[in-house]
Amino acid sequence: NNTIPTNRLNPVSVRLADQYLPLPNQAGAVNYAFVTQPTINWDQALTRWDHRFSDRDQVSGHYMLQSYRRPFTGAIPVFKSESKYLNQNVALQHVHTFTATRLNEFRFGYHRGYRTATNPRKETDFKASDLGIIGLRQGGPDGRELSKREAGFPSIGISGFLGMGESGGSDFDFTRTFQFVDNFSIFKGNHSLKMGADIQRRLSDANTINWPYGQINFTSDLSGNAAAAYMLGFPRETLTPEGQPVSAVRQWRMFFYFQDDWKIHPKLTLNLGLRYDLLAMPRDINGNTRTLRFDLGPRPILWPEDRRASAEGKGTVADMWINEHWHIAPRFGFAYRFNDRTTLRGGYGIFTATNQFDHVNVLQLNPPIAGSLTVLAPCILPR
Repeated sequence: NNTIPTNRLNPVSVRLADQYLPLPNQAGAVNYAFVTQPTINWDQALTRWDHRFSDRDQVSGHYMLQSYRRPFTGAIPVFKSESKYLNQNVALQHVHTFTATRLNEFRFGYHRGYRTATNPRKETDFKASDLGIIGLRQGGPDGRELSKREAGFPSIGISGFLGMGESGGSDFDFTRTFQFVDNFSIFKGNHSLKMGADIQRRLSDANTINWPYGQINFTSDLSGNAAAAYMLGFPRETLTPEGQPVSAVRQWRMFFYFQDDWKIHPKLTLNLGLRYDLLAMPRDINGNTRTLRFDLGPRPILWPEDRRASAEGKGTVADMWINEHWHIAPRFGFAYRFNDRTTLRGGYGIFTATNQFDHVNVLQLNPPIAGSLTVLAPCILPR
């Protein structure tokens, strides 16, 4: 009669449903309705300063601030969360005119972005085992319990029904950029020459997580009904917590260029340029970054070696790949004016795209300090 005998109900499932799942508040197949009320408390500030010291020297600068909080309460208020953001930007510019044909522009910029996310169980002694969920540890049943900094309620999904648990994702990102730019221009005859450098120091402390507290999914594959599978305690898929190591990636980026706008004829102007990009290796000074190497034995191994049980201490700092130094980028363009109403323009260039730091941060999720074990139930109900 599609009724589960009482003695077959999983006691943990019953207790969690009684404690966390809300009762119906309307009739019908969809018997629970709710409205979220997201609130964003937003502060912004912008100031700018300009000063002309003389005909040869002008200085300008600005400061920008953006600060806001995003508290969120969903269908089950006990699983509320809050994200905090603070972004700041400072820039200074000095333009100096040497002569009528020589000009120098210097710029300095600093950007700081800070984001954190929290939940009511963070920085507490809460563990999944307190709920009766055994073995939901970082790295699998034989792994370690999550620390106070990593604490959170596992995500429990019931296909077609309301689930419970903390929302996942990265909860920490602290990024800084220092930038120094200098451009020098010379105007001589039919040539407009410009050369310069862009020097950047990038720093990023962040984690990259998908399911920080673990994830348990119940579907209809095992019992014909996802809710029945939940009450029986038969998950179709379980993903253990990944852990939440923080990478502290540091990198120098240096860009140099030279270009010439050459008006070789009243109707034809050529733009000739050359750029060189020197990208130093991004390095995780926390030593939480590891990758697969295929050149150290008959089978790929995780490198560098790491015997830590968690990311609380420092690991080995190593380059993740062999650096490249051939990023030379020529550019060519032209503009030909047929008459006062028609101009033909064209160009060709080679450009280098720099990697995002997430390409390095994601490598923090390799074992032993992070990584998730996926367990699938082997039996699927025949259809």
